[in-house]
Amino acid sequence: MTPKMGVIRLSVGERDHVLGPPAAPLTLVEYGDFECPYCGQAHGVVKELVRRLGRQLRFVFRHFPLTMVHPHAQQAAVPTRPQHIEATQTFLMMWGNQRWEELRAVSGDKITVKVGPSAYTLEPGAQKSDVRLTLPFRGLSTVRTDGKITAVKVEELALKMGDTEMRGPGTVELADDNGVFRVTGVTANPQ
Repeated sequence: MTPKMGVIRLSVGERDHVLGPPAAPLTLVEYGDFECPYCGQAHGVVKELVRRLGRQLRFVFRHFPLTMVHPHAQQAAVPTRPQHIEATQTFLMMWGNQRWEELRAVSGDKITVKVGPSAYTLEPGAQKSDVRLTLPFRGLSTVRTDGKITAVKVEELALKMGDTEMRGPGTVELADDNGVFRVTGVTANPQ
């Protein structure tokens, strides 16, 4: 008798870590354990798939800590990013996927996006944008002014204005409201 394979039929939801557009024709779901060496080996392959397939792929990561084998896996699955990095990452992911309600949760109703000498408008409340963020982005680092967190630098992002796409570093400006960070603007320096 041949054992039957189980079929997981869970839709992608709020608890998932998603990279790529919701309407992508392909969805790849990875169940991962941060202490698993095989998951670590798969990371490079997944990264290459995301790069090659671009907006044709929606990549979904789900924590699946194997605590019986990896005793610290559950702790590693708990997010520990600083709040300003979390807010910036959420902003960029939601903007790239045009998830307007989630975008409004970490930004204002109207944001100015400066790309070189030009300025564009992003309006999460009206669900429109003169400029689109193309995923993926990479490399987030904190910017401090007089000891206060004021922004997050993005090593590489891609913005699309009409048919023109520009890549390069950028900065996501933040406002700190008693430890809750909201995005107030974006500046990109295309190369």
